[in-house]
Amino acid sequence: QTLRFEWQEKALYIEIEGKAEHVLGDANLLYQVWTNLVTNAIKFSDNGGDIVITIQREGHLINVGVEDSGIGMEPSEVERIFDRFYKGDQARTPGKGSTGLGLAIVKKIINLHDGKINVESTPGGGTKVIIRLKSVV
Repeated sequence: QTLRFEWQEKALYIEIEGKAEHVLGDANLLYQVWTNLVTNAIKFSDNGGDIVITIQREGHLINVGVEDSGIGMEPSEVERIFDRFYKGDQARTPGKGSTGLGLAIVKKIINLHDGKINVESTPGGGTKVIIRLKSVV
């Protein structure tokens, strides 16, 4: 409910591409991953922006992407976003309140699931986080 309020308040368009897939893992921990990634996409998107969630099967692997049309990041920031307590360039993200733990926790959860996480970002051009996990079948 909270996420719905946040994206509606910013008039964001959220699109889901692909069909639901089942991955091997702890449902509660993975829920935390998806919630964190979508929350970040909402937080760093401008009003009226787009968020695209993609789900793709690649053999026995599932790729899930969360892409926003937000402020993006410099390469030096991308290198550090999984560090505990890292909050990015505060001058570019005033009032975006953060503990700097969310993505560190996401990475830990993905590592616990023998998965991979990758980030693609361009300053002013948005960010895409791609998670790769093993499928059930």
